[in-house]
Amino acid sequence: MAPASTKVRETTIVDLPKLAAHYAICSVFEEYGEQANIYSYVVDRKDYARAETGKMRLITGRARFTSRITHDSSSLAFGVLHFGDHNVTGGVREITDSEEYKSNSETLQEAFSRAAIPEVLHLLDRGFDKNIYSLKSLFRDDQRKILDIILSSTLAQAENSLRRQYEEHAPLMKFLSDLHVEQPQAVFERWPNSL
Repeated sequence: MAPASTKVRETTIVDLPKLAAHYAICSVFEEYGEQANIYSYVVDRKDYARAETGKMRLITGRARFTSRITHDSSSLAFGVLHFGDHNVTGGVREITDSEEYKSNSETLQEAFSRAAIPEVLHLLDRGFDKNIYSLKSLFRDDQRKILDIILSSTLAQAENSLRRQYEEHAPLMKFLSDLHVEQPQAVFERWPNSL
């Protein structure tokens, strides 16, 4: 029995499908080359396709994922749908037939090109045997980095929206101020020092 003062350190075991999901989801937000190092793993990309419509993105691809420590290796296919905010869903599965991978990838891309999002979600679920991942599946450090990217975009949009509202309504608010008419409280709270 270990003494009470000894801390037991827990280690997280990362399996290759989880690593593939991490790689695929992160690739929505950052560029990887043909070969990438992710912690103690090497990723050799074999195929990769990216499509965008509005704020949404679809990523499909396949790669060999190898541990530099155990030398375990697996060829995995992946598909990720990003809705433009924190909603990201992706699937991973082992490749047993390259023609099947190609067909699944083309079917996903075609459904996405028609903006048939429910169909894309169904194809991800079916095509990846329900091995579905989300932002919660990412390694903690990269999870925070991706959330910072999403939040900065959201905050920039909110700021632009408020600026447009101010520019649209400032003349009326200044006119009310010149007449010594009480400003509507909602406007005053948004732009207290501007008028």
